[in-house]
Amino acid sequence: MITTIVSKPSEVDILILGAGWTSTFLLPLLQEQDIKYAATTTTGRDGTYKFKFEVDESHKDLEQYEILPATKTLLITFPLKGKHESTHLVNSYMKAHSNSAVNVIQLGSSGIFTIPGQEIWVTRKSKYDNTNPRAQAEDELIGMGGAVLNLSGLWGGTRQPKNWIDRVAATKEQLASKTSLHMIHGLDVARSIIAVHKNFSKARGQRWLLTDTIVYDWWALILGFSGQLDEENKNMERENSQIKWIGELMNEQEVKALPRSMEQLGRCYDVREFWAIFGLMPIRGRLSPLWFLPRVNSTMGLTRVLKLTRVMGLTRAVGSLKQWGKGKLKTNLFKKAKGTTICEEDRPQEQCPEGGRQLVPAGYNPSPVEHPSPTIIAVQNDNVSTPTPPAPISRPLTPMPRDLEPLQGFNIPRLRRRTLYLGNKIACVVCIEIQDASQFPERPHHHCPYKSPVCRSCLTKSITCAMKSSFWLNMRCIFCNAQMEYKDIAAYASKEDFAKYDNFLLQNALKDIPNYRKCLSPTCSFGQIYPSTSEDQETMEPLINCSLCGFASCSYHGVPWHVGETCEEYDAKRGKTKAEKKSEEKIVKSTKPCPNKECGRLITKAGGCNGIICICGCAFCWRCGVAYSDPDQQHGERCGEHNLGI
Repeated sequence: MITTIVSKPSEVDILILGAGWTSTFLLPLLQEQDIKYAATTTTGRDGTYKFKFEVDESHKDLEQYEILPATKTLLITFPLKGKHESTHLVNSYMKAHSNSAVNVIQLGSSGIFTIPGQEIWVTRKSKYDNTNPRAQAEDELIGMGGAVLNLSGLWGGTRQPKNWIDRVAATKEQLASKTSLHMIHGLDVARSIIAVHKNFSKARGQRWLLTDTIVYDWWALILGFSGQLDEENKNMERENSQIKWIGELMNEQEVKALPRSMEQLGRCYDVREFWAIFGLMPIRGRLSPLWFLPRVNSTMGLTRVLKLTRVMGLTRAVGSLKQWGKGKLKTNLFKKAKGTTICEEDRPQEQCPEGGRQLVPAGYNPSPVEHPSPTIIAVQNDNVSTPTPPAPISRPLTPMPRDLEPLQGFNIPRLRRRTLYLGNKIACVVCIEIQDASQFPERPHHHCPYKSPVCRSCLTKSITCAMKSSFWLNMRCIFCNAQMEYKDIAAYASKEDFAKYDNFLLQNALKDIPNYRKCLSPTCSFGQIYPSTSEDQETMEPLINCSLCGFASCSYHGVPWHVGETCEEYDAKRGKTKAEKKSEEKIVKSTKPCPNKECGRLITKAGGCNGIICICGCAFCWRCGVAYSDPDQQHGERCGEHNLGI
């Protein structure tokens, strides 16, 4: 049995050691700029290389460096501590790749500049704590010609400063000690990394300090965020704690206004040098709590209300906004404006004179719905000929099952379908943009019986949302719930989404072919059918090599080839950890299989009713597992559907 890798992966431009939070911002930029990259994680998940850093001089440790691709820039995102760690990592990588030269970037922390007696204005050349283990490892790397980016507080994505308040200011004493704060968004970190990669000669052998160029006052941020959190949670928890404490501290310390002066804050970072040398400026600065804005209704959104001003007129829109906090906005939107007309396709024809148009009576209030949507209204202009909208379709709407709503990205079936016609203009019921009629397709899909009050742009976005979920294989019309066909998706999807959809269909078909395996190299997307070694046509050699790049994989375990070990030795050594066993038990308890014999996927339910629809299209009861479309089965006696005779 061959136990060595036949060929190494191809070279990349950037190798990311530790694909964590930073990568969520970095990878899209690398793809956009056609920069070849590869990444590692400790588990090898999501097509990354499995790599775990340890100071180990053994041959086994060197093997994990050998499996990594050659690179021009090595980005280290995890902290190295103390002496020798930087030397060990860089030398091990270079030794595994024939001592080829590599540029090394280390992401560090600006915390090393927090020392007693520090000057007010701190630059990258200011004194720092050289006894800090991270600083020692960074100094070692700089001595080897590497570059260190000392980052201030990271935010963006899952990291939101407002969620830190209860931890950093749990008491008045803690709050009193809070002065300046420096931040940088993940997107600006990613832009900085790429700039250093492209201009490494400017960064070589130096330490750089990075912020978004703004010095924040902790008190000002906490004051704003506390009010916002209380508004969101509908309580006064922080009004009686952090907000109250800030007022007391301002009086005690004679602070006249927020933010405090630089002298009062102390430790202010001057980072102009980095941005000037690399020709950049941060684009995600000015962290703002926006506490002064009224709380946005989750269904409507502030943007949607502001867009209504184009239709409603500024005076009525401002009046509605004033009532926002009093819960009267829904009523205001339905009250009559002078000369206002509205078209409602979902109202019975006999109630709508003039071919479906109905004047909204003064004081008209619609019955409340679970997820109300704003009605679109407009002042009628006698100089504009407004065509009569099409007559309402007599067929009742088929509501989309609750479990399928995330698939489309919009709760369209729950909107009361009202369409505004202004000459050859139509207002989209999703984005509320008034657009030319040519921007609206005749039907959402070619079999749908409904006219489409949704613009092409929103239909395209709904497909984008579906492509990001597990429902891409079962995309449905947002009005009649019929499954969309290939030509419908081709008509409305963006080029990128349609190419992705095409590839998904191909991979979904290929996975059912015996002995088909996709290359596991993160830099290769090739796949092939490997020859069988038995009559059943489903057994093949454990070691398989990609015909395109030569990457070696194990056909039995679906992982990169375990060098130096047979499959039996790999199984014996790996075993199942307690965490894996616990995870398997949790999966068994929290999931149920799809009753479709050709599917059988394990499904979990996050909430809602007991009606479940699998991505294969099979609808079934969560409680007893009976498929709604199976006439030979009946729900169990303890099931709530039993007495319905389904």
